Amino acid sequence: MIIDLLCHAATGRDGYLDGRKAVAPLPGALDALCRGHCGIGWSAVISAPGQACVDSAQALVAGAGLAVTVDADWREVDFGDWDGMPIDVLDPEQLAAFFDPPHEAVPPGGESWQARDARLEAALARLLASAQQVDGISLLVAQPGPVRWLLWRLTGVPFEALWGLRIAEGSRLRLDVRCGSDGAWAELVELRQSPPLPG
Repeated sequence: MIIDLLCHAATGRDGYLDGRKAVAPLPGALDALCRGHCGIGWSAVISAPGQACVDSAQALVAGAGLAVTVDADWREVDFGDWDGMPIDVLDPEQLAAFFDPPHEAVPPGGESWQARDARLEAALARLLASAQQVDGISLLVAQPGPVRWLLWRLTGVPFEALWGLRIAEGSRLRLDVRCGSDGAWAELVELRQSPPLPG
């Protein structure tokens, strides 16, 4: 089965920890996203919650008569009290304890990586079951974090190595997914960026 993973349209929030914070796409960002990715003819569309994700998914299938299913478990990790804040104002040691192995620290009022992984596993099971029921290509629109997790989870590429791939806002990745007795695995068959915004 073919599954496209798409990071939402550009928000202009590089350097911020946006998890549950409602962030809208930049003016013109949805148009750029559609120029880069519309016309594929997806058979099913799933979106993470959040304005940027839902707006992007709806823009991509506008006029196609295709409903967008929002699955809350595809959201970004919950940064708790850090949510929506610029990284450079936060304590570097606390950030390192959260982001660096062994990932034992949790942001104040936030979510652990282990809890994030558990809900993404549940979301992946639903995504695969849904994709197996449709003919054609399924689309998942999410923030870059869950997209990287899914690429790691299905291809087996070490997570640290994924920083060598540009998976930015507006990126679309195509996976050829196989399900067998040992679980699901995939090949990355395409990585395409959204055109830059004018100006």
